Amino acid sequence: MTGASPAFAQCVVQPGGTATCAGENMTEQSVGNGGSITVTTEPGFSIDSPGNGLVISGPGSLTYDDANASTIIGRGRDGIAVGNGGGASRIVIRTGGDITGGGRAGIITNNAGTGGVIVEATGTVTGATTGITIVALAGSGGDSEVISNNAAGGTSGIGVENRGGTGAIRIASTGTASATGSEGFAIIGFHSVQGAGGDLVIEANDLAGIGGGINVSNLGAGSTMITVNGAVDVAGRQGISAGNGATAKDLIVTARGPVTSGATAVSVSNQGSGRTIVTAEGQLLSNNVRSQESDISGNGLNIVTGGNAGDVVANVAGVEGRAGILIRNLGQGSATLTATGLVEGREGRGVEIVSGSNAGAISVDLAAVTGATDGVIITAQGNGPVDLSIAGPVVAAETGVRVELASNGVGDVDVAVNEVTGGRNGVILTALGAGDIALVATGALTGADGTGLNIFGRGAIDADVVDVTGINGVIMSTSGSESSIDFTSTGTLTGTGGDGLFVSSLGAIRIDATNSTGVRNGLTMSFGGTGEAVLVSRGTATGGASGIRATTADGTTGGLSLD
Repeated sequence: MTGASPAFAQCVVQPGGTATCAGENMTEQSVGNGGSITVTTEPGFSIDSPGNGLVISGPGSLTYDDANASTIIGRGRDGIAVGNGGGASRIVIRTGGDITGGGRAGIITNNAGTGGVIVEATGTVTGATTGITIVALAGSGGDSEVISNNAAGGTSGIGVENRGGTGAIRIASTGTASATGSEGFAIIGFHSVQGAGGDLVIEANDLAGIGGGINVSNLGAGSTMITVNGAVDVAGRQGISAGNGATAKDLIVTARGPVTSGATAVSVSNQGSGRTIVTAEGQLLSNNVRSQESDISGNGLNIVTGGNAGDVVANVAGVEGRAGILIRNLGQGSATLTATGLVEGREGRGVEIVSGSNAGAISVDLAAVTGATDGVIITAQGNGPVDLSIAGPVVAAETGVRVELASNGVGDVDVAVNEVTGGRNGVILTALGAGDIALVATGALTGADGTGLNIFGRGAIDADVVDVTGINGVIMSTSGSESSIDFTSTGTLTGTGGDGLFVSSLGAIRIDATNSTGVRNGLTMSFGGTGEAVLVSRGTATGGASGIRATTADGTTGGLSLD
């Protein structure tokens, strides 16, 4: 980046740190004067060079202000390259022209100053490697900001990296950003040094290309906020991938249109201290064309949080992928998931949620779920209740719905479902910790090769169902001294290889069943504790051995009544 001689160049440096670029130029134009400089253009200015297009360099503030939408082509390297030398300097690039870097970048800047960088490119910027690139060097200050219309590059359409500066990253893409390489991303934003840098903010319109959509890594000290107002349609990699390091704060992703990708549609990991919020108003679809890189790759939505993270909130429409939705909340907050469309795991589970020992409540509201293995799996190890509501059907090759409150978990389990069909089990609810279980099932529960409904707890169990079918229709048992079972069925309980209904409790039992039939027994009740055991059979109870079988254990102090 050396100064240009007016005798050989058409970007002529004037006294006072200004330069005016004019004419049609077939060679590289290089501008520099040992200080700050402002470069402007005249109508008709253009560059089509075999090397770089326009190079601006110097130790002071550097400005390229093109009011004439000038076309610049650097066929061998960069279209526009600007770099300063530090101090209280700033880089500003404003152009409405089409800029092309045939060997590397369309527009590239290296900032060592403390005044930040702004690149405003309202034309089309294309680079062999990157469309628009900003690099904030260690010790630099001020924000790194891009305002772009259309940008494309093999590695990135827009790429901003902070290598140790103090400023924020801000990217606004109003047209289409795209990756022309299969391993690239349309937009990349990196705070690459732990604790260095402020917020990382991206607002994009459409994202396209044979690579991925957005790839963000925030190791800085601020929050990450990503908004996509248009469609994400990328063939090879993730639609939106965002990660916060330990010193970062909130991680917020909003996708207002559909996201279609070759790998995971939306994948976020927050190892910082803030909230994690994902909102997807359109369909999330992973075509999962890449080889299996990890056990969670290729899903529709992945959310993973670290030990200091706060609440997790996901509001989505429909989701489809190798597995549908995976949430691993290992932080200190609650997890809330709402899906208003079908969640489908083509090769794995529909929905899986795991909470760590320090996490809070889990609240899930789903429309419908299908899973090539399981439908909905929730494992709660933290402190707080589990609330699950599924309005539509759940269809799974293995278990339809399984909710487990671990032995160290604290909180009630409250489940409301419609029709649930599992190739193995229908619904399994387990509370090994301190909490009660409540179930309302308004549709049929089916476990073709296992149990239609299986509930085990140490506290109170309250279940209302219609029809239940399985090798054993319904199995319910408690082990706590203060436990109880209250069960009502208004349809038919069918055990295709065992009992229609089997109930065992150390505490009080109340059974109100309509019809129950089993290859072994229609209805079995085992009472072994305090309180009262009441069994009401309103319809038929038939079994190969017994229609109704009721027993009490030695030492039982409560009463037993049958009706």
